[in-house]
Amino acid sequence: MERILLIICAFFLTGCVSISPQQRLVLKANWALTQTDYPQAMKIYEAALTEAKANNDKQYQAIAMYGLGRANGYLCNYEKAEEWFLKSITLRETIPDSRDAYLSQNLLELARLYKSAGQYNKANTQFEKAVPLLENLNIERSDPIGYAKVLEDYVFTLEKSGSIAKSEEWKNQIKKLKNKYPNKQPYFIAQQYPSNCK
Repeated sequence: MERILLIICAFFLTGCVSISPQQRLVLKANWALTQTDYPQAMKIYEAALTEAKANNDKQYQAIAMYGLGRANGYLCNYEKAEEWFLKSITLRETIPDSRDAYLSQNLLELARLYKSAGQYNKANTQFEKAVPLLENLNIERSDPIGYAKVLEDYVFTLEKSGSIAKSEEWKNQIKKLKNKYPNKQPYFIAQQYPSNCK
């Protein structure tokens, strides 16, 4: 999967396809993120956000904000990460999902941030919003085991917040998914945020 991403990035960055300045910058920032160069990723996402605003491109404003949330989260800047995720969610709620970006992504990233910060009730709220959106996207058909991984994170935060009965319901769903798709591998595995930030 990472190799495919690198090929796609190289394809766009070398100018083989005509794309907007904000798209090109987001691709560069995504590449920096995959290389764990989070400070550089932040700088490029900020530039992408500036371009997107100048071009009134709300899709890429939301995408850049989402990227800024992720980069800040990996650097343990949790307050800043939360701020960017909330901004991206607020904007994405006013525009349709695109082929490359979904509201559910933003909600799940914020949930994972809260999970790593030990804010389990806040995480639960975001998971509760995201899971129905995933189901509307037919996630079981496209990535059933990736979906199971999302639900495992949700079960973790439910248990940590004392919602045992609800966590058992989702445990049963996870078991059903794994039994139904025994030979499937997850298409997407989320990168967790550090939980030892000081």
